Formats: sequence, C-alpha cells, structure tokens
Amino acid sequence: MPDSVSGLNFLNLTEMKKDPTLFLCGALLCSFAGMPQVWAQDAAGQETMPGAMEREPMQTGEYAPSWESLSKYECPEWFRDAKFGIWAHWGPQCEPESGDWYARNMYYPGEWQYNVHLQKYGNPKDFGFKDVIHIWEAEEWEPDSLVRFYKSVGARYFMALANHHDNLDLWDSRYQPWNSVNMGPKRNIVGEWAEACKKYDLPLGLSIHASHTWTWMEGSQDFDGKLTKEDGVGQWWEGYDPQEFYEQRHERSAGSESVRGLDTQWDWGNGASLPDERYKTKFYNRTLDVINRYDPDVVYFDDFTLPFYPISDEGLDIVAHMYNKSLKDNDGEMRAVVTGKKLTVDQKEAIVWDVERGIPDRPQEKYWQTCTCLGQWHYDRGVYDRNEYKSAPTVIKMLVDIVSKNGNLLLSVPLRGSGAIDEKELAILNGIKAWMDINGESIYGTRPWGTFGEGPTAEASNPINNQGFNEGTNYTSEDIRYVQKDGVVYATALGWPTDGVMELERLSAASPYCTGKVASVELLGYGPLEFSCDETALTVALPEEKPNEIAPVLKVAFTEAVTYEDFQILLEQADMKLEEARMHVGHGSGFYQSDYVERLSDACGNAREIGPETDGEALSLAYLTLQQAYSALSLEALMKGGMVEDEELAQNVTIRYLEEARHFSRTDEPGEGTTRFGLLAEPWVVTPNIINKDNNTHGGFDSYIWEGNYSGRAIGVQKWEKSEAAIENGMIYQTTTLPAGDYSLRLNVHEQNKFSEGEACLAVVEGADFFESENAEGRVLASFDMSGTSSGATVETCRFSLDKETTVSLGWHVNLPADAVEKSMRISAIYLLADGTDVSERYLKNYENIQRKDKSYERFGVSAHWETRNYYIPQSNGDGIKRGIDYYNGYNALMLGIWDDAEGATGDLSNVALYRRVKLPAGTYFFGAAYENVYEVEAGYIFVSAELCSTDELKTHSIAYSSMDEAAKDGSWYGLKFTLPEDSTIYLGWMADFTQGGSQQEFRMEEVVLLRYLDEEAQWVDSLALTTNEDGWLYMPAASWAKVVDGNLAEQFGQAPYVALSNISKVQLGQVDLTGVERMKFVMGCDHANEQPKCRIVVDNEDEPWGSVSVPYAPSLYSPGEVEIELEPKEGVHTVWLEMSGDAKLFSVEFLKDGASQIGEIAPGNDAGTFDVECVGGMLKIPNLENDRVRIYGADGRIFLVKERFTGDLMFRLPVKGLYIVKVGDQTRKVAYH
Repeated sequence: MPDSVSGLNFLNLTEMKKDPTLFLCGALLCSFAGMPQVWAQDAAGQETMPGAMEREPMQTGEYAPSWESLSKYECPEWFRDAKFGIWAHWGPQCEPESGDWYARNMYYPGEWQYNVHLQKYGNPKDFGFKDVIHIWEAEEWEPDSLVRFYKSVGARYFMALANHHDNLDLWDSRYQPWNSVNMGPKRNIVGEWAEACKKYDLPLGLSIHASHTWTWMEGSQDFDGKLTKEDGVGQWWEGYDPQEFYEQRHERSAGSESVRGLDTQWDWGNGASLPDERYKTKFYNRTLDVINRYDPDVVYFDDFTLPFYPISDEGLDIVAHMYNKSLKDNDGEMRAVVTGKKLTVDQKEAIVWDVERGIPDRPQEKYWQTCTCLGQWHYDRGVYDRNEYKSAPTVIKMLVDIVSKNGNLLLSVPLRGSGAIDEKELAILNGIKAWMDINGESIYGTRPWGTFGEGPTAEASNPINNQGFNEGTNYTSEDIRYVQKDGVVYATALGWPTDGVMELERLSAASPYCTGKVASVELLGYGPLEFSCDETALTVALPEEKPNEIAPVLKVAFTEAVTYEDFQILLEQADMKLEEARMHVGHGSGFYQSDYVERLSDACGNAREIGPETDGEALSLAYLTLQQAYSALSLEALMKGGMVEDEELAQNVTIRYLEEARHFSRTDEPGEGTTRFGLLAEPWVVTPNIINKDNNTHGGFDSYIWEGNYSGRAIGVQKWEKSEAAIENGMIYQTTTLPAGDYSLRLNVHEQNKFSEGEACLAVVEGADFFESENAEGRVLASFDMSGTSSGATVETCRFSLDKETTVSLGWHVNLPADAVEKSMRISAIYLLADGTDVSERYLKNYENIQRKDKSYERFGVSAHWETRNYYIPQSNGDGIKRGIDYYNGYNALMLGIWDDAEGATGDLSNVALYRRVKLPAGTYFFGAAYENVYEVEAGYIFVSAELCSTDELKTHSIAYSSMDEAAKDGSWYGLKFTLPEDSTIYLGWMADFTQGGSQQEFRMEEVVLLRYLDEEAQWVDSLALTTNEDGWLYMPAASWAKVVDGNLAEQFGQAPYVALSNISKVQLGQVDLTGVERMKFVMGCDHANEQPKCRIVVDNEDEPWGSVSVPYAPSLYSPGEVEIELEPKEGVHTVWLEMSGDAKLFSVEFLKDGASQIGEIAPGNDAGTFDVECVGGMLKIPNLENDRVRIYGADGRIFLVKERFTGDLMFRLPVKGLYIVKVGDQTRKVAYH
C-alpha cells in the first residue's frame, strides 16, 4: 500500500483528540484506501477499537478449521530443504538487558528482575513496563545489514518477533494501538524485517506470543496494570488505554501471586483465568492482520498446540486461513508452515512440532523444528558478562544431530535493546559460517538415511521434558550422524577423533542399511581419502590438516559394481542372520515374521549357485537381490515392541484380566504420615478450615524444621497463599477438667510469622467446646494475642483461677482474611502450670512431641495383584522395601530398579521379574504400559511367555518381548503385540538383569493396558465387555478406567485415588454394555468456586454427547461432590468417553439400571459372619478365601464388588469413608471405614 496511506495509522492520537476534523479525515482516508478503520468513536465521543467483536474474514479453500481437515497438510519441501534459520527474538524486553520474561518478573517482589527494575527505573507502580517501551529507542538497529549477514552465516529462513507476551505489536497494527510505530522506536519493525528478507530472498517467519498476555501480565495488577485511559491525562501515554496493553480487566488466576503460578496453566487449565471473547477476537484479528500484510512463510506460536487451545478455536481458524492463503497466493503450491508445542501424534499431521531448547532422542516421522537460543531469549547482559553463550561447535553439533532426525534448527541470536549484535555473538556466528561454508552440502536439502546415527548418544535415552528442555548433550567423536542426498551418504563425526580414524559400523560391507558397495570417500573441505571396508566397519584415516576444527564430514558414494569377494562377504553375513532368525520365528514382538525369513532363505539358496566365473552384470544383480532380502529381514521383519496400533479396532480387557489399570493396590501396612502437614492426633479438635493444605486434606500439624534443636512436630496454622480460603472462626483446642486453683499456660513458639493483632488468639474457655467470635463474651477465662510473641520464644501467659472443679477448653482461635499471605504459626509444646508447677501430664494429652493421626504408606511397597521374583531391597532412609510398588510421584506405580542399593538386595538381581499369571482366550492382544520413567536400563524387558522363564531364557522361551530402552517416555502406551492360537494361561510383565549397567537404573509404570484385537467382523465381544452386575450396578473407580489422556494421577492415604483433569483431558471408561442403563453417577469436584467445569459423556464417535454434568465445587478431597444424570436408553456395547471443559478431580463413575439399589438379602444388623476381614486406611482385606463368592455393598445398597469363586487374599480399596457390608458365601459382616 502507498506510504502516504499506511502512514495514517501512525497519527498521534493526542493530536486527533485536539482536532476532531483531523480524526474524521484520517478515518475517511483509511476507508477510501480499503483499510479497516483503526479507531472509531462511541456515542460519548470516546475512541474505541473498531467492531470489537467483528472478525477479519478468513480465507476459505481446501482447508477447514478442524484437525481432521488440517491433517491433509504436508510440510513444504522448501522448509525441509532449509534446515537452518535465525531468529531475532527482539522487542522492548531487551531494553533492560535482563533476560527472559522481564515484563512479567519485574512485577514480582523477590525476583531478581524486580530488583533490577527498582535500581534502574524505580517502583513498577510508578514506572511500569509501558514506560520501558517509551524509553526503548532501538537506535542501532539496522535490519538490512543483519538479514544480509544472517544469510551469509547459513540461515535459509529468518524469524522475527511480531509480538511477545508483553502485548506490544511490532508493526503498524490495525487492531492494537500499543505498537512500535505509535510508541517506543516509532518504527515498523516487522515491516522493515520483511523488506530486508524480500531483498535478500530469505523466507520470512513471524513468532506470535500475545495469546497469553491475559494471564502472563497478572502480576502487574499489583502495580500499574489496572490503570485506565483516564489516568493518562498529562502523561506521555495520554489518549491510550493501558487496558488495551495490560489486559487486566478480569479476576486473577489461581496461584497468580506466585511468579511460577503460570507454569501449569499454559493450556488454560488448573485455575487459569479464561479470556473473554473480545480478547480472543482481538488476538485473531491482530494475527490475520500481520499475516495478510507481510505474507510470512512461517508462523510460530508459543502455545501448547495452538492459541487458546483447547478452550477455543481461534488457533485452528488462523491455521486454516494461512494454509488457504498460501495455496491462493502461490498458484496452488503450499509454502506455509505453522508450528506449535506439545503436539499429539494426530496434531503433528496438521502443523509442525516445535521443540523448545531440546532434541528428540530418535528420528521423527513428521518434520519438526528445534528452537533454541545462543543465550537467553531476551538479551541478558549477565550472560554476556559470564561468557555463557552457546559456542559455535555446540550449535553445529546440535544442527547435525537435528538434521539427522528429520528436523530444522531455529537459532535465536539476542539483540541488545539498541538493536545491535554484540561482538561475542558476532564471533560465534562467524564460527558457524566458517563450518557451513565448507560443509553446507551435508545440511541443506538432505533427508534422513536408513539410520540416523551410531555411538553413545545415539543409543542413549534422553526424553523430552515438557515442551523440550533436554539440550546439553555431551557429543563426542564416537557419535556419528548420517543423512543422504542424491544417492550419497554424509557421515559427520561430532568431534575430531584423537587417533585420526573414523570407524563407521553402519557403512560396513555387511550393513543392512547399504544398498551398494562403497566406491569413494571424500572429506568435505579437503578431498578424497583412502578407506577400507569389511564386514565390521568402513574405516577412514583422516588427514592431519583439518579443514575445520568442529566436526569432520565424510561424503560417501556407492557403486553397483562388486567383486566375487564382496558377494561372499555379504552371503556369509546373510547366512548368519538367517540362522538367528530361524530360531526366533513367531507371532509376537521380539520375533521374526516367517515370510521375511523365507525370502532371505530363498535368496541365500540362489546366491550359493553363483560361482566366481559369473560376469559382472549378473554378479551385481545377484548381489543386489541378496542385499535387499538381507536388509528387509534385518530392518523390517523383527516385530518390535512399540506404540499401540489400531487401538480403535481393539477391545480393552485390562480390568477383566488385570483388575487395575492404574493406582495399583498394595498390601503392606501403612505408618505415620510423612508429608510436612498432617492431622493432629487426639484429643485435639481441629475445625475443617484449619485443614487447608494438600488440597484441604491436611492441616493443624506441621513438621517443618526451621532452626534449632527441634523434633519437627508442632501444632501449626498456615495461610501462605492468597488463593487459600479465608479462615473464619478457626479452632484448635482440647478439653480437660481441672480442680480449683490458679493456672497458667506456657508455650514454646517455634514460629510466628506475620500474624497481626486479632488474627490468632490463645484462650482458655469454660465449657466442653471452644468459642466463636460472636459468643465469646462471658466464657473466656484468659486469652493471649499471638501477635505479641515471636519465633523461638517461650511465653508464659493466660493466667486464670478456678474456685471449683471446672471443665475448660484451651487452644487457639484463628481469623485470617481472604487476602492474608505468608501467615504461619507453629507451637512445638504447650504446658499447663498450677501455681507454677507443670501439671501437663496429669491434665493434658499430646502437649509436647506433638503426635499426628494421619497415616501414609512408605514410598516402596508390595503390590496386591502383581508378584515379584528376586526383588526385595530394604531402604536405609525409611522409604520401606522395594517390592514392586513405588509412590514416588504421589500415586502407586509399578516399579523395578536399583539406586545405589543393590548391595542390600535379597535375591539374584540378574533375574528380577514383576509379573501376572492370567488365562486368556485365543486371539491377538496388545500388552503394554505408560511409563512415568525409564532411566539407564541396560537389560530390562517387557514380556509375555507361556512359562515364567529366567531373564537369560527370555529370547527363546517367550511369546513376545521387547527391550525397555525402546519404551516411550511421554505417557503413551508402549508394549507388545502377540497372538494366542488357543485359550492359554500366560505370564506377562517385566524382567531385568540389574547386574548389567550402572548402579542407578529403574523403570516405573503408571498405567498398564491389555487390549484384544477384534475379529474380521470388527464386533465387540459382549462377554468381554464391562457390564452391570445382576443388581444393576457397574462401579468404576479411577483404577478401572481404560485410558486417561492428559490427566494427572494422585492419591493420599485414607482417601480414594483420583485423576486430576483439565480442559484438554479425556477419559475412556472402556467398552460398556449399556443395555438397560438409565443413569450415571459421578464422584467428583473442583476446587475453584468461581468455575463450573462441565463433563461431557460421549459414546463411540458420536458428535452429540450422550449427556453432560456440571462439576460441583468441592475443595476438600475428603468430601468430593456427587452428581447424577438421567440418560436416554442405548442398546449393546459401546465405547464410553468423558471429556472435560475445565479443571476437576474425578474419583469414580457408576452406571445404573432402573431400581439399582437393593440390599434386601442382607438383614439389617446381621453381623454373624465368621470369616476374617479388616480395613486399614481404606484398604479392605479378606484373607484365606477358597473358591468363595464375595460381594461388597455400601450402606445405601450400592454394590461395589462381586467376585465369583475367588481363592486367596482379596484386596479392595474402599472408595469413601463409611459403613460397608461384606458378604462371603451366605455369611455377612459389617466393616467401618473411619
């Protein structure tokens, strides 16, 4: 557009206000130019953004804004060829030169950037981030020379920051008046970058981060973040509305008082304040504005998946617009790339996965990108001063590794606030340029080879952490990476070998990856080299003269011409492979498919007919035929363990055969609670509002050791965060009867932190109960305000006299308002004195060495359903005994491992197993697990076998097996596929030889799964479906759900396990026979009173939900809510899903038929059973059953468990506290779960 027109966007708003004619003319001219108006006026004459809810029109075409439609996308070849991009992550947050997230952290007292801000600019209330923008001048910024230089370094695309979470648009934005043209440097930063990219023929990318301003800037509410337009009179920003910048016209997110509170809310869950439609539409319009006007080839979103996903679809709309626009603008050629973080497998079909500061440890099928930075994302003077930039060798080695795994590297080079690049960065980039000038052909336009590499880091496990964050790999010269282009293989050593020799096993004469004979080897930047190639390796001697100091690159070419000697070497290797494969032909993971074995057998037979007299062309053809059969058997025939395939064609039978999918039951006895906060033991009475810790399950007891000789046992009251509820009439007290006399109390105060007058009072009250604020008059015998003491003090106070024997209550009365923070009180002892003599032992209990009554398991324990072999490792630190269960992450997971404790083990650690024995009908199955951790396991396996063999016999005696070092670590199901030709009793589980490998190795399974694949008719097997029992009930606690997607497991002793769900979570309950089901009941709750999440019930793949329920507010885990819904009848077996639209804790689900409530066969009060039964911490145990029929009922008639002909010790976790009725055969007993 003409500059004269675009310049109207930058008219000073203050001048417009002074001259309405100027305002009107500007608006008219914009309209005449076909541009949407930047400003309009309401009836009161106030400037507003135009059409606040009107949306920029989307480009329509081949792509619709849905994952299904967008999955047709293929990453364009130009991006796959580019490999290396440079990013100017540059904006006003670079001005203070104090690193990442400055505009957020400067608003949090105690953060180092807050202190920097105080020293540089003063209090953020007076000089906020808007004022940082005002002083940002970018006086040394030269985009033309920078882009020209970046291209010379080797960048094949350039990324510019369009906006960050600070919400300043860096172009002449039509929808955001707070932009770099109206203020700050008063330059069109995106426009000038775009002009330079066009000049130097470099594809342009734009990174867009402003979707998160809504929550990211919440800390500013305590300073200048709530300013309004009216507050700007006489200020530099007069006429601008700060709320268009800070976007803080809303309630704060839960936990926003902490700078880290946002960490778990990036996907808009866990109590995040949700943006309104105006905000989302404005973001959408701003994004389409910059796309339409500057035509970026790449758009980078700093979001988990896409902006506002999953609460809204603006992100999908933007992607569809960009794809359709690209096809329209480029004559049907797709050039557009959109990136997002933390993508599912399906989402990687639709957009490009971006990995922040990390590299996957294995190649990816779909193209992807790493984004990383030389230092911090925003310029940090401290990184410069401490010489903490990534070096040129570090960047090059990362690039080579990434390219070998089918990815690109986007490198951010921080610019100073002035826009200048510093001399240290310049030197690093010149080092990168020197290597790329020589070796660029091994990078640009290449594609992955048959294997990405070899060496220590190629074989090691290095899982992604969250959205990346696993960089820092220590590459060595033994690490080789491979790529291919135009029939040539490039082999790069990630360091120069000290002996001057490169040995490449994957390029040996017997390698299944090679389809020809090595003809020549060239060192890029030097020339041809001599080499030798045998059945073990391609060996190349490097010259003393190094063309670069970072990493040597070999260019390896092949020929079809072979000698008879070459042919015999290949035949010998093929025969050896064939012999191995014939011993392991089978129908499960870990075994070879028979057709591949037969193919190689035929090829080897034909090869033996070839004699030394065979002519060259025939010999080459025979070599190629044998090589292809050998390669196919080596690379394709072995049925490896892997991710579950065709899940939609399988029936989940986990609960039918394995009892539990997660939250694994244990049989060891619990001990005293081990968490910091607990429940005070009797005789202390504690009101529920004091119990405000650990999701409102603990409180009143505090074991924190601050200083001094102290046991870590105290009476405690805390309200540390504003998000914790107010405490009104909170009480901790005990009651005793005293004879006439004179008394006082003495306290040992471990801590008193910030309690003000009237917030906590020690008191003695006449009577058997304590007092509330409104009925205190006349009952209080003595009191003491706790604000009058301090940490570490001993206080004698509360003197009172009794003229007769009197019942009194003594303790604390607490009132803390909703906005109270950092309040903490701990009393390590309270003594009762009579005339100065300590009489506590006679009249008080639990007054020193304070006891707690909550219980918990030790970390390690015994599984109720899985058995172990040779695995018994006592722990010296009080964590229990390793026997198959690990509570490390707050829930019971299955586990095998050692951690510097092998010497204490009982049993043979070379032959460890964790397993189940089950009987399965004939069919094809998948057995697997979701792994919470797999760490440095050298000889660990998942297995299925007909007999419980030893670890040494596993490969020859199993039905299926796979090495644990191949297991997925991202929560996906990883396991084995196997076929049973007839009904069979099998063993399944895990084995390990812990004598191999290091002293620290372990793996933990948070979820197990057993699937049975459907027959050719693809019908559910009714007999294997989940069904209501004969009484019309199907009870499903969290342990029994088929699958949890994006949920967090949690459990505490004495409270039913649950799964914490968010708005991206889904739960598959399984395949359920819904015939006759009329109702469902949910035990669930949310702990945010201002939210009301929804839970949708979805059957199969139907678009419309079967039903929907609102999640009740229930902050205490001990008192979750119950909600019931009536449903339209359905017939037959269906897959039932639950989908959340907010945060909730889900404990259990029930399916109910009409009249499903009967307990008539059990006479009320009948407790005549002679069988043994006990309940400890909610775990019910019935030992020594022998082919017995067992039922467990709730007091309301609900039946929770039916077992037919059960033998052994039955373990069942009771869902909630209350009275239960247990029936074994014809005998019944009552059991109370307190």
